[in-house]
Amino acid sequence: NTSLKKSNSTGFKGVSAYQNRWRARIRAHDVTTFLGYFQTKEEAARTYDAAARRLHGTFARLNFPAQGEQAAR
Repeated sequence: NTSLKKSNSTGFKGVSAYQNRWRARIRAHDVTTFLGYFQTKEEAARTYDAAARRLHGTFARLNFPAQGEQAAR
């Protein structure tokens, strides 16, 4: 579970552009899990955050952190 990479072009961790849509993916335990395609990058980022909370718990780095959680940026 790492922070946002400098080369990230979307501004959100776990989100990338794909054929006029946004794709969300997460990697944990050397396995990449596809989370789906979305109309907005914010929707994809929130889906990533939900998966990160499940997989990484308090160590998750999130796009939209609540108070006390770690930000990806």
